[in-house]
Parts: sequence; C-alpha cells; structure tokens
Amino acid sequence: FHAKEIRAAGCELENMHLLGGFSGGVPTTEHAEAILAAMARLPRPLMLQCTSGNRSGAALLLWLAKSTGRSVETAALLAQDMELKFYKCTSCGPVWEWLSQQVEQTSAAAIPQERNKFVVEQLFDNQGSSTFTYLLACSDTEEAVLIDPVLGMEERDLTLLTERGLKLKYIVNTHCHADHVTSGGLIKKLRPGVKTVISKDSGAVADIHLADKDTLEFGRYSLEAMATPGHTPGCMSFVLRGPGEPKAVFTGDALLIRGCG
Repeated sequence: FHAKEIRAAGCELENMHLLGGFSGGVPTTEHAEAILAAMARLPRPLMLQCTSGNRSGAALLLWLAKSTGRSVETAALLAQDMELKFYKCTSCGPVWEWLSQQVEQTSAAAIPQERNKFVVEQLFDNQGSSTFTYLLACSDTEEAVLIDPVLGMEERDLTLLTERGLKLKYIVNTHCHADHVTSGGLIKKLRPGVKTVISKDSGAVADIHLADKDTLEFGRYSLEAMATPGHTPGCMSFVLRGPGEPKAVFTGDALLIRGCG
C-alpha cells in the first residue's frame, strides 16, 4: 500500500477501516454513512481497493444501491450481475447481511442528486447467455428503454423498472441471432403498450423496424440508429443523444465487452 507514492502522483487517497474485513465484528451504520460521504467527496475516476475485494465490492454496491434507490431485492440482483464473491460466500463473514441492512437503513443524503438526472444501468445475464442488457431512462419524464433484454431475465428487468417508477416505452434489440433470445415478446404481454424495435434488415418481427439514422425518442433523450452489419446483416448500434447525456454507443455483438455482447 504505497500511500506516499499515490499522493505524489497527484491522486487523492482516503483510507477507511471496516473492522478487519468483517472478521473482528460487523461495521455500523456510521461506517456506511462515512463510505457514502467519501465516495461523494472524492473525484472521478474513483478506484476502490481492499485485499479480498469483499469490502471494496460492498462499498461499491452500497453506493450503487443508494444512488439509484434500489431495494434489497434488486441490490441482490445487482450483486449477482456483478459476480460479487461475498454475496454467496460462506467464509467471507457477514458482508451481505450488513450490506442488506444498510441498503434499507442508511441515509442517501451524502449522495449528490444531480448525478441521477439520467438513468443508465448495465445488467448482465450470468445464467447462460452472457448478454449485457441496458436500462436507459429520462428522469424528467420517467420514460425508459431496455436494450437487449434476455428471455428468462424479465422478472429482474421489470422489478427494476417498477422499483424506480419508470414507464417502459421501447424494447430495442441490436440484432437477431440464435444465441440472442429476447424477452421482448413476453414483456409486451406483461406490459401492454410497449413497442419492440429492431433493424429492418434483421428479418425479425417487431413493432418498429429502423433504418440507418432513424431515431427513437424517450423523454428529453433519443437513440440514433447506426447500421453496423457484420456479426449479422441486421446488426444495429444505437448512439445516445440528448442534453448533457453520458457519451455512449450501444453496440450489441458488433463490439464485445470482455467477450460478451
């Protein structure tokens, strides 16, 4: 742990103790509030580090849960998506027990609310398809879009939408492929009024078929369609447009993240 060298490189550093990695006792709500205050105060990019990954993982999950208003149920889903070891680890100490209590009890007052004007969440199916699903939403209008939702994960996705008070407008699929089975049809049955969207060159059934440069609007934001054939003839990427939006392009399997689409 090279604190002197880190600070000499111009980086800010804060050292926090969580009772010896939960082996010497369970941290308190005061510990949780101190973690949130430090994460709100420190500049970005921000790296969290500990020897096992359990305490830093707990700190990150606590921040994500409190900053997005998650319940314990959807915080647990996020822990599974992120493959955080302590969630089901019997030898890691009471990390999850403490965290689940803090998700319910700890105040989110330290978290700057202006960070949450636009919703973008990356979800992951670790049950078989290794697909990234994205939830996008305009906080002003509460209109939302799901990109590449996976059949079998619809309960997770709809629970998150309901919990955050969002109205699903579009289900967008980047492509149609044998290993890419969408939950769009099932969600349409559960949420009447939702429209499914895919490229006109995909050969797939949908409510809306897009061409290159077409746009989908949700609240103050939009997704601009960009034809990116290759993986399949109908592959389409989506460029996020809007006021002060995070710069993002959602590429499906045209550009993989750690081998996953």
